[in-house]
Amino acid sequence: MLTFMQLLESLRSPYPWHVVRQNSLVYEVEFITSGQVRYRVTFDADGPRATAAWHVEFAVAGAPWKAQDTAPAYRITGTGDAFQIFATVIAILRGFIKLHTPQEIYFTGFSDEPSRLKLYTHLVGMTKSELPGYQGSTQSSSLGRIFRISRV
Repeated sequence: MLTFMQLLESLRSPYPWHVVRQNSLVYEVEFITSGQVRYRVTFDADGPRATAAWHVEFAVAGAPWKAQDTAPAYRITGTGDAFQIFATVIAILRGFIKLHTPQEIYFTGFSDEPSRLKLYTHLVGMTKSELPGYQGSTQSSSLGRIFRISRV
């Protein structure tokens, strides 16, 4: 079990990450956890203007997809390191915002993943303190919830 100090340290210590693909409409980053799990964070621009809205997906690199709803076949990985992964995602969001200054970033949490919904809710709640100049919001959707990080 993690102590409070270990928890704080993991939140301050993101994994190293690197850009694997970047152009005017796609920004893709990968990082590898201490358990050797490779994660991919992909930002896709909605339209030709890179300053508009960007959709982001967080997934294990190479995860299979379900044909019926295009959602990852295993969404919650159970790979551990949740807090350090969370810190890494925040660092990636900061880097992306610094580079692209998007109007909005949005992502979906599926209703059959309550722990991920809680994590995303927490991330959006931290927006003001962790991503200055942006605010977070959520809305219900047919699949679960849509989370938005918007420039103020």
